[in-house]
Amino acid sequence: MPIPNHHCYEKSTTTELVNHAMLLMYGCLTKMAYYSHNGHWFQVHVFLMSLFAIVNIIAFIFVFVEGWRTEAHPVLVCAVTFLTFIQIVVTFFRCGRSHELRFIFNLFHRLNALAIVCLIVAAVFTGLGCIEAASPQHMLQKLMGGLVAWEFLFFILQLAMSRWRKRDQDNCSDKAKNVQTVLQVALLAFFSLGNGAFLVVLLERVINKES
Repeated sequence: MPIPNHHCYEKSTTTELVNHAMLLMYGCLTKMAYYSHNGHWFQVHVFLMSLFAIVNIIAFIFVFVEGWRTEAHPVLVCAVTFLTFIQIVVTFFRCGRSHELRFIFNLFHRLNALAIVCLIVAAVFTGLGCIEAASPQHMLQKLMGGLVAWEFLFFILQLAMSRWRKRDQDNCSDKAKNVQTVLQVALLAFFSLGNGAFLVVLLERVINKES
């Protein structure tokens, strides 16, 4: 069985880490747009998804540099590329807000986005596994595990915040709503700082392995 080209896997994994960072930024911007009621969000949405697709195509090219291999990493990168293409195409055919089928579009869009996130995480994990196959400590995978745990904690906090806002929506004063919004923004900022720290360390270690 041919040995995977670790140099190509390092490049594709680095690219997928950048994509992961873009998805996190996209998620934070989505929340900010929701609270600011920005009417231009759809244009920003399409731009970010298109940029995400371009970066993912670069990762897709890297896994084919040495020819097709059947390891998990290239398969996962191909799956992410396919689902990203579907996500962009479907975005251009979305229904109006009042359309009776809008909930189907929203459900598909969110589930497909969740699948993309999960596959990117899996692609990064398998890529890091190939990069440090000879290392007994697997520090890169441990760092990635820490990043995923951090994101899961943020998801739980976001869910709690959303339930809090929904429960008090009718009875809250304007001052209380402003406090909730400030807390939400502070949580997003704190989350972004933690994510940035994990991603910078991961990217620095992967790039150093390339050199």
